Amino acid sequence: LGWKIVKRNESRFSAGIGLGCITGILSLLLHGVIDFNFHIPANWLMGSVLAGILVSLGPEDSHRYVERRSPIMTKLVGTILGLLLAACIFFSISDFYRWKATRFYYRSQFTIARKLYDRAILLDRWNAASFFYRGLSYAKDPTLGQDRFVAAIRDLERAVRLNPMEPYYHINLSNYLVKYYGSEGIDRVKEATRVVFRKDPKDPQLYFLCAKALLSPSLKLKASDEDFAFQLLEKAIRLDENQSYKAYKALWDYKHDMVLIN
Repeated sequence: LGWKIVKRNESRFSAGIGLGCITGILSLLLHGVIDFNFHIPANWLMGSVLAGILVSLGPEDSHRYVERRSPIMTKLVGTILGLLLAACIFFSISDFYRWKATRFYYRSQFTIARKLYDRAILLDRWNAASFFYRGLSYAKDPTLGQDRFVAAIRDLERAVRLNPMEPYYHINLSNYLVKYYGSEGIDRVKEATRVVFRKDPKDPQLYFLCAKALLSPSLKLKASDEDFAFQLLEKAIRLDENQSYKAYKALWDYKHDMVLIN
């Protein structure tokens, strides 16, 4: 229908507007194939506005074209759009809980944050960010004792499965695997490091975090693993000189702790 309106419109200006509307709607639909972006109210509102503008460019009865050609298709499309609208509202509530929980997380109010993340996950069990931040809220809550790492690792592993393309999920998971399993987690850190750098080789913060995860005196690193961690710190500094202070501090703390242990 949109393409017919554009083709039959005698005004080049109106045809250009129609073509822009079609491009915008197709872009939203293409994005929706790989990421459910219509649960953000602004996106489905934008799609509705573009569709309205497009139809308004045609004759007064242009909206009746589809009804005349295929009444069954009209009802089917209407049903699908109604379900999408309901899903948008449903997932928007989940996003609201996650947004509110993240505010409490950054205030270090981890118990309240977890309760809100639980509500967000109950509504949307496919949102990797909710599992990621809930895992961090477990890991950073000292009141839960050593067992907090078990819950944190479980949630972080779920976040990685849902969104394997996010490098920070991998590195945080490997970090807490080391803290809980000790030396047994070193191989997981190195594996996560390779995954992370394939996805984002230009982020100096990732190099620093990978190195810091390895530079723990309790791990009893081999000389080759130590050299690997030092190379990561060096790479972080080469990519961003502002990482120098953090890198040298991490190196100093590691050497200082090793002297005390020995």
